Amino acid sequence: MSTETDQQKAELRRLFARRLPGKLRQIAGYVQRLQTGEALTGLGGQLVVQLEHSIRSCESFGFAACARLLQQVENQCLNPEPANYAPLIQALAHLAEELDGKPSLAPAEPQATQMEAPATDNLALQPLWLALPEQERTMLAGQLALFGFAASTVPQDGGAPVALVAEANEVGDLRARYGDQLPPLIVVADDDQITARLLAIRQGAAAFLARPLDTAALIEAIDEVSPASAGEPPRVLIVEDSKSQSMHYNKVLKEAGCSTAVVNQPLKILEALHALQPELILLDMQMPECTGLELARVLRQMPGWRTVPVLFMSAEENPEKQAAAMAVSGDDFLLKPVRADELKKAVLTRIARSRMQLAQLNRDGLTGLLNLSAMAQAIDNQCAQASRTGEPLCFAQLDIDRLGPLNESAGHGAGDAVVRQLARLLGRRLRKSDTIGRLGGDRFGVLLPGCRGDDALRLIDAVRSDLAKHPLLHGGHTLAVKLSAGVAQHDGGAPGALRDAAEKALQWAKDAGGNSARLAS
Repeated sequence: MSTETDQQKAELRRLFARRLPGKLRQIAGYVQRLQTGEALTGLGGQLVVQLEHSIRSCESFGFAACARLLQQVENQCLNPEPANYAPLIQALAHLAEELDGKPSLAPAEPQATQMEAPATDNLALQPLWLALPEQERTMLAGQLALFGFAASTVPQDGGAPVALVAEANEVGDLRARYGDQLPPLIVVADDDQITARLLAIRQGAAAFLARPLDTAALIEAIDEVSPASAGEPPRVLIVEDSKSQSMHYNKVLKEAGCSTAVVNQPLKILEALHALQPELILLDMQMPECTGLELARVLRQMPGWRTVPVLFMSAEENPEKQAAAMAVSGDDFLLKPVRADELKKAVLTRIARSRMQLAQLNRDGLTGLLNLSAMAQAIDNQCAQASRTGEPLCFAQLDIDRLGPLNESAGHGAGDAVVRQLARLLGRRLRKSDTIGRLGGDRFGVLLPGCRGDDALRLIDAVRSDLAKHPLLHGGHTLAVKLSAGVAQHDGGAPGALRDAAEKALQWAKDAGGNSARLAS
């Protein structure tokens, strides 16, 4: 298999892994609704279809533990006897938390609030229109199915499509036929010239792709133009004192696939913030208890809400006042009355960009692994998880021996090549449940849940041994790479203690001459 094909498969797996926590949370939400006895016509059948598809996808991409859990959920849903779904709901939430290091957003107990779920039960494969040549469409359909999309020609029944992928010369006819009902548009062209991109913009494209088409890039584009397609609905908090206007905004955003909460009394915003954990706040400027600008200033002083996007809504047409609001704490300004299409576009575009920026912030640019801050968060989360469940957990720190002299002899590009190679080797050799991050420079961290100290040491030492046996070729140079590692087992203490123990074990390996792995005592 070519290196390019390996890279494409790795990228597809990365994208699937990024979408998987949201899909698990979505399934947990619908199982919760079954648990509470809510009358949902056809939901059980839709859930089983989605579970079967998700199980196959998890198996295809190597997420065996996830596939097993989803199989348990399916078996429970197919059981006609009354069942307690709570343990499965909890397990889905915990697995989602482990996979992406984010706090669990598992559904809380139902309560008489204005919290709203998405209007549509979008559990089945999501329709996606492809106005592309037949051979290209057939090639993409199978891979798109792994990500939860049912690719078809235009038009097809089965619900509103999440996006339309079309060649530029097809857009005019489709626009004439569907008008404003056309889904978000992704234009495909034969070249990446600025003229082709300009034409796509003039046709109303939300994204642009040049041939040859790459599935990973297509999935990224779909997620950008339709954030709800990623499995976790966009979360929007609407703060508006007018009940009629807030109901209208709520209806529009629910139809767009958002999960929403409405606050008509701005001084009661805190409860909704903590319940929904919004990705965006839609904020009216003129309210009786406090102005939107004052409330935004308060939020910007509160840890956890300093960076959440805020969209102001107002009938204020004075550009100077609009600019003043934006300068203080806003991300966009919508002029009332806000049209439905304008509202959906502004909200979904902003959330898509925010998610993309967050993903980039969490990843190391050279290796694609978790960066230092994201890895620290993962350590905190998994230590808390291990303390709750009593399951073993180990953390390893790895350091490349004498990378400085190697850079001096073979050039700095050689050091980068070694770092990338080690990242790739760790990804291939370690278990799917392990979390890998780059801690900086030539140092890596690995979290090994369910693994005791001796087993973790053997696993890490096998990687070290393999790396030492197989020199790398780079720029005509043969690079002999040696690795030192320190492993520590979580003892129920603070995450910092686990990191410190692994650091001391690593230093012990270094002091012994390197090219070895040590277990903290």
